[in-house]
Amino acid sequence: MAMKQEEIDYRITHLPSLEPSPMPWSIRREPWVRESKLEEILREYDFHGGKIPTHNGKLMPVSAAMKMDWECGRIYPGRIILGPTSGNAGIEGGLNAPAYGCEFRALINTKKVPPGKQCHLEAAGAKIEPLPGGVSAHDYARELADKKGYYFYDQYSHNGSKIGHIPTMDHVDRELRRLGEIPTMAFTILGSCSTWYAMREFLAPKWPQLVPIGVASLPGAEEVPGSRSIPRLEELAQIPESIVSEMLTKGTLNFKDVVTNVKKLDVYDFDAELYQVYDMSVGPTAAQLKLSSYRYLEMHWRRFGNFEAFMNQHEKIVLIRFYVDMPLPYFEDQEFLNAFRK
Repeated sequence: MAMKQEEIDYRITHLPSLEPSPMPWSIRREPWVRESKLEEILREYDFHGGKIPTHNGKLMPVSAAMKMDWECGRIYPGRIILGPTSGNAGIEGGLNAPAYGCEFRALINTKKVPPGKQCHLEAAGAKIEPLPGGVSAHDYARELADKKGYYFYDQYSHNGSKIGHIPTMDHVDRELRRLGEIPTMAFTILGSCSTWYAMREFLAPKWPQLVPIGVASLPGAEEVPGSRSIPRLEELAQIPESIVSEMLTKGTLNFKDVVTNVKKLDVYDFDAELYQVYDMSVGPTAAQLKLSSYRYLEMHWRRFGNFEAFMNQHEKIVLIRFYVDMPLPYFEDQEFLNAFRK
């Protein structure tokens, strides 16, 4: 069902509070966790846009982009908006576009986007535009929009994708101060890289000790739905004025520093545990983010070699994670579903 602009604005200004996140049993039972007494000094806080019913982490940037496009006349009642997406931006596009009298068409690779995610897109009001094989989604979307007279929504370079995250980062900053916490590390999945941009530009300057950490998929068959691998991030770097290209030029993104430490099936098994044992409603990219953060800590623990040396650098570890996905759309993905049936 379409939302009114007032409802969109309300949801943006009533974000969920940061809440402590439990350390899953599969991590707690690992020897390195027991040896390091990690549970005693680790504080985890997850910002999950999906806690807002029907929404994901793309709510703010898509809303900001459409508002900007409306105000400058790029979209108007009756116009069709076309955008390449793996799902989340398309869901928010489908929900937001009717507020401006528009229709959102999500250009997706129907062979890669799980059927459940496609159903989620359509339920949100988006129309699916299949992407032909062997072509660049970005280039094809631009050409099709020019040919048909659609408005091309480029989430990978739109300024709204960046400034739309300001309410999120301001909210996280206020919550950290309310909780009396000093953040040590902040993890986010690298997809369009808009959250990474906002974390570096709008949150990190307020907390000089904060270490931002980007998480990507392993390439090929190991790529987790909704998360890009390094080769696919390199594709975004080729788009003129893309967020990725801008950050590589500024030096605020270096592919050598990106964490790629989990396999897809490990993510699915971990996600099943979160869902079944802890009732945490997270999707594959959120599980990937959480698991990658633990693997990252393990790497550092083993490098330092003992708990005392590690704690000389960190009296307390405070992790912030930015989730962007929910599990429901993936329950028709057989690989994903098999993990939940174990």
